[in-house]
Amino acid sequence: MVEFDVVIPAHSKDLTTLEYCIAAAKKKISGVRRVIIVSKERYSDNAEWFDESLFPFSFDFVASCVGDSSGWYFQQLLKFYAPFVIPDITKNVLILDSDTIFFRKVKMFDDEDRALYNISKDKDIKRKNFDQKVSSHIRTLLPAIAVENLPKEFQAVSGVSHHMIFNREILHDLFRKIEEHDGSGEPFYKIFLKRADHGHSVSEYQIYFNFILIFHRDKIRIRKLRYKNTSDPHIWKYRFRFKYHYCSFHSYLRGTKQGLFKKNLQKIWNKLFYVEIWNIGIVRKNIAEFLSSPAPKIEWLPHPKFMTFRADPFALDERNIVFEHYDYWMRKGKIHCLTFDDNFKIIAEKEILHHEKHLSYPFIIKHEGRIFMVCESYKSNNLSLYEIDQKTLRAKKLREIFANKAAIDPTIFYHNEKFWLFYSSRENPDVELNIAFADSLFSEFKDHPKNPVRINKSGSRCAGTIFTHKGKIYRPAQDCGRTYGGAVIINEITLLDCENFAEKFVTEIRPQSPYNNGLHTISQFGDFTLLDGKRRIFVIHKPLISLLRNLKKYLSIRDV
Repeated sequence: MVEFDVVIPAHSKDLTTLEYCIAAAKKKISGVRRVIIVSKERYSDNAEWFDESLFPFSFDFVASCVGDSSGWYFQQLLKFYAPFVIPDITKNVLILDSDTIFFRKVKMFDDEDRALYNISKDKDIKRKNFDQKVSSHIRTLLPAIAVENLPKEFQAVSGVSHHMIFNREILHDLFRKIEEHDGSGEPFYKIFLKRADHGHSVSEYQIYFNFILIFHRDKIRIRKLRYKNTSDPHIWKYRFRFKYHYCSFHSYLRGTKQGLFKKNLQKIWNKLFYVEIWNIGIVRKNIAEFLSSPAPKIEWLPHPKFMTFRADPFALDERNIVFEHYDYWMRKGKIHCLTFDDNFKIIAEKEILHHEKHLSYPFIIKHEGRIFMVCESYKSNNLSLYEIDQKTLRAKKLREIFANKAAIDPTIFYHNEKFWLFYSSRENPDVELNIAFADSLFSEFKDHPKNPVRINKSGSRCAGTIFTHKGKIYRPAQDCGRTYGGAVIINEITLLDCENFAEKFVTEIRPQSPYNNGLHTISQFGDFTLLDGKRRIFVIHKPLISLLRNLKKYLSIRDV
């Protein structure tokens, strides 16, 4: 019989089930040698204790990478690294959730010493939001173990069953393959975190399950144990329900209906009566000064007209800027130009580009005495290059850079005799960063072989002018960790060529009052800097505006 140790990560919130979990592991699971609790402090005298502070990462480090739901990520990394960190541990380790209790005798290895793995009761995991996010995370970690590459019979089921045998050699192989694919030189735990969307979007069990199905199928066997996920805290009721091999008593399910109702009610209220208003601000400092002073004084332009906003500002010259003008009545953005006097007082505003579909982010490229512009036009599913007439300030379309492909927040930077186009995909705009490059603005842009070159909600999506300072390249990016356009992060690009890309965090620029709900664009304005800010306002008659807009749309369709 194969002997193995049991590792149970625990938190103070798990104390109602922990002792039952320990006792059942010893009594009901065949082959158990030791039971080890991994936690911040000792919670039980009936099992060994290992201090979580001895792992190569800390809770605070995880929180700094992912923000919300950091406990979710932290306990998963504890499971991954326990077979390497805990002294004298067996090469096969049963990872067991602290709220999971076995009620019937079970084995974890068959007679040929192959590890046994359970599968979920779910018949079609692809329809669930959680499983879709988990699949996306796995695909970015290691495409070879993505769900579409699994044997067909496993593509619609989950390997998440609240316990799993982890083999140290297989884990080492998993870490090595993911680190090689990433190519950054960072250890697995950093790659795991940086490629995660925020919220509950990862699963240690599913990552390992997919990996063994693809690379180590001959060492395992699949079985189906009967189990139940429940919010019922009365464990005693399940001791005599012999149809279940085990039950998981999830505390997070308790009160879910009431909490979900309140959350959904708040969402409905916000959608009905609140709107986001952006405005443009001017900072009388060079953009490079943000590297050392990220909280400067902002001079905000006058409030835009009711139910409209200004965002995504970029400079044409020392007197004129272009930006997205958004109208809530039309639910569409156009590109406008503002002209200032010497004191930055607005003396003129006019439309320079409109389209039947939404336009935003009018990024300006100045090259060889000409002024070019690219705009985000994701609803049109293309990316066009325009030239600005310097006399009339009108935009004229020159060509399509991308046809049948959207580019979110397209940002172009000229470096080493190439034009580098940074953009996000329509499918994952807040998470993924892509690059394309060309010898000229009029030649074909080729996608970078490492695309997406960055996958992280904090610091991927472009946020304005890429600039140089003291021989270094800096790229503003959005921090969408807590909300879209929550803040601007400045990254230093340390490697940029046709084969590789790397960057590192430098500083963060937080939004300021009265536009303190977000900040998502910063751009160079001569010796000064442009940025934008967001605030949410209550509009009592917003439902009426939506009704009138929809009525107008309906009548226009009827006329056709």
